[in-house]
Amino acid sequence: YDPSYITAKGSAFSPDASRTDTTVLPALGVRVQPLAWLALKANASMRTRQPGFHELFGDSGTVMGNPELRPETGENYDAGLSLDPETLHFEYSYFHSQMHDLIQFMQNSQRTTMATNIGEAIIRGHEVSLAWAPDAPFRLTGSYTYQDAENRSPVPSQTGKQLPYRPRHSLFGRAEIPFEGFTPFFEYVFVSGNFFDPANMRPTPSGVPVRRIQNAGVTWTSKDGMLTLSIEAKNIENADVQDFAGYPLPGRSFFGSMSLKL
Repeated sequence: YDPSYITAKGSAFSPDASRTDTTVLPALGVRVQPLAWLALKANASMRTRQPGFHELFGDSGTVMGNPELRPETGENYDAGLSLDPETLHFEYSYFHSQMHDLIQFMQNSQRTTMATNIGEAIIRGHEVSLAWAPDAPFRLTGSYTYQDAENRSPVPSQTGKQLPYRPRHSLFGRAEIPFEGFTPFFEYVFVSGNFFDPANMRPTPSGVPVRRIQNAGVTWTSKDGMLTLSIEAKNIENADVQDFAGYPLPGRSFFGSMSLKL
């Protein structure tokens, strides 16, 4: 036991010095609309993110603190388009981030994780979203994201591998049928598996397995829009699913809610 590790806050895991960072983050966005139903968009920006309290100090449980974390920095670029022909709304974008000192949770032991700075990383991918509401009483919304999160760390066993806890594919869809104040709906969620370790030596099912979740419910709204009632069943198949870090998520669950606008 060395009392020099105890700081003014009384924690052996607190940093022993304060630090002030000043950054300038330029950003540029461009939007061009050549047609009434077509818009082209592009953005470029510098970014930085200070480590959060949870990353610095953990939770005295499964997440270990790392007070030596440095801020992550990077350059972000994205470009895409949106289409709005009458009853349809469609958006597509490509994103690309070059990250430096990326803060990434890594498996520290069999049951704990710790946030760590990775030297370099590139995160790129595609995003698509859709909303379709024809004249018939039917609405369909959905989104899909593909991301390639490549580790550019100088560690030979990690470079070129996928970053842990970052699924490559995610899909969401929702169908609604409004009728006289009632709106029954159905949702489908798909998230691909991901790795636990930076060397990608433990692929699924040793990592996090694929998630497929179905939800359904109905909402009712009064004619004046003041009262809304909702009943929802989540994970109606009672699937055994886990979050991105491998922790179990609830099985079949039921929820009810009421909102009143005065």
